[in-house]
Amino acid sequence: MEKIKLCISNSLKKMPLQKLLSNDGVMRPDILDVQFISIENKEFTHYPVNHIIIVGDTECKKLVTDNRENLALAHIVCTHTVTQLLLAQVIENAVRSHRNGTGSLQYRIASSFSESETMLSNILTYLRSCHGVNGENALFRISLILREIIANSILHGNGGIREKHIDCVVTLNPETRSLWIKIQDEGCQTNLGQYYERSGIDLELRDHFHGIDIINNFCSSVALDGNNLKISIPL
Repeated sequence: MEKIKLCISNSLKKMPLQKLLSNDGVMRPDILDVQFISIENKEFTHYPVNHIIIVGDTECKKLVTDNRENLALAHIVCTHTVTQLLLAQVIENAVRSHRNGTGSLQYRIASSFSESETMLSNILTYLRSCHGVNGENALFRISLILREIIANSILHGNGGIREKHIDCVVTLNPETRSLWIKIQDEGCQTNLGQYYERSGIDLELRDHFHGIDIINNFCSSVALDGNNLKISIPL
């Protein structure tokens, strides 16, 4: 297997990454070629397609706007903190994306509505710039679905505790023109997974979970695994 280039923004360099990048960390040198990069670097657009790019959460929009199609097969990660668990998830997702010939955008935010709106804006920019998704109906559906799911994760899954994280992975399948979205919260309170099922929803709960009908109507599939929710949206 060809090495995957791991590009980490200089803005994250102050974090304790050396231990995570060592042989006893989550990554091995026979799998990854690691280097630190500047988002301002013009040579960045010439990197090969099979790479992981980890940037600060404020750098995402500039990255996907400036590089466009060059990033269609990359695995982009936007985060304000890098942990061993996050890096392990990133590598797993990136290897899967490369094997399937798809690119993806992985986002980590705190339980904050302002951060969720920034994430949503950057996801839509990513889909427009890197994958040419321009249909207003499709973008509206994506926005509506993500807002409902993230709101439930913030208020119920993470109990409104800002320090709890929400992870979102967006992958576009170019052959089927369908969008896969995976969302995971830390589930410290109510696990909404049971309420996302397509059947068996208690009628008494419907007034409290308005987003369920939206998700069921606009998604072609809904899969659950604990506090992991995976949906597919036809474009």
